[in-house]
Amino acid sequence: FFIISSLKLTEIQKVRILFYFTVAGSINAIITIIHWITVTGGVIERYNYFPPISGSNGIQIYFMIFTFFTGITLLKLKISQTRKLYVKIAISLCLINMLSILVREAWIIFIFSLIILWLLTTKRSKFSKYLIGIFIVAISIFSIYTILSSLDILSDIISINSEGSSASTIIRILMIQDSIELFLSNPFFGVGFGNFSFHSDLYVNLSGGNIERVNSPHNALLLIACE
Repeated sequence: FFIISSLKLTEIQKVRILFYFTVAGSINAIITIIHWITVTGGVIERYNYFPPISGSNGIQIYFMIFTFFTGITLLKLKISQTRKLYVKIAISLCLINMLSILVREAWIIFIFSLIILWLLTTKRSKFSKYLIGIFIVAISIFSIYTILSSLDILSDIISINSEGSSASTIIRILMIQDSIELFLSNPFFGVGFGNFSFHSDLYVNLSGGNIERVNSPHNALLLIACE
């Protein structure tokens, strides 16, 4: 957004850039959906497959969110009916791909991004806009909690299961502590870009009983501080 808005581009050039990103995202979505169906048979579960292009469930959803919003932007601009049809298909593919990946944080970010988009673009009065906005946020929070609870993907946040796997919150707290210690031991120059995994010696017990070495603090600010 900042790159495009800061450059002296014509409307046609902006449309071409956004359309390029939308096409690239839709191709990514098609490949990932085919891979998901091939690997899982179309079953929706947490981390039951890894997207072949991004290699990460979370990153893949962010790619799809990015493509979704570039598509929404294109639909508001002057483009041909053929391109509009393609953009609508691309947006649908992105949503299908996103549905196949259960990443709680990314989905919540996406839903609240939609709410912010509505608040910024609606022509309602400020009072009614924020009143409806508060109602939508409340309904969204309730719906998210209900859906995630029904899918049984909230239990690992604060509880330890029968196999002794650490809760998600406990793992993240340990990661934060480990990262802060690493930063304090190298406060001026850090450990070097891309070298976090070589200096972290934290191991966590994941679901399924797997003990894995932490190669990222799962927090961009801490990662930058350490490296």
